[in-house]
Amino acid sequence: MSFLRARYLSIQTALLGGLFLLSAIFSALAVDQLTLSIEKIDGATWQAEHIDLQLEWFPSSKSAYRLEIGKIQLPQLAEPIENLTLDCLRGLVTDQSIQCDNGKLHVTGLKLDKPDMQVHFRLDLDTLNLQAGLKQIAVARGKLDLKLSTGKNRWKIDLRARYRYPGIDKWPPLNRAQGRVSYSGYSDP
Repeated sequence: MSFLRARYLSIQTALLGGLFLLSAIFSALAVDQLTLSIEKIDGATWQAEHIDLQLEWFPSSKSAYRLEIGKIQLPQLAEPIENLTLDCLRGLVTDQSIQCDNGKLHVTGLKLDKPDMQVHFRLDLDTLNLQAGLKQIAVARGKLDLKLSTGKNRWKIDLRARYRYPGIDKWPPLNRAQGRVSYSGYSDP
């Protein structure tokens, strides 16, 4: 098992244990909102600061939540990601999975034309399989849609790009371009 996976599993176990304990206490007290703040989490090669998580439970099985992270530093990025906010308007948090059916992601620190995009995802906490999608990523005066899926030691990314050429709006067949590309591979066990 890789070091990062072991670290992820220990963080996941601590968070899930804490959420389970809090949900047991809050269900007895009929609390329908939870706020968790963490100043800093770091690993061997990454760091996240100023983390706030707000969960709201509704009478139905769906939940809403907001995750705010002030700063994320990753070795793969030249600059840190700042002011990341995930607003999940319709999601689900259980001991088996975390999912967001309708969300908005706001992020600065990347070279994006607009910092907001649509997001949906489902993370299976037992297998760590992830299905995620980002739509309407505004970059280089175009739009990019991204789909990510991970499974047992396998990953796949699908990208769809659309671009409108400025200044030639009067010729619709010539003023736009689009394309698709897929990447896939294997990760270390």
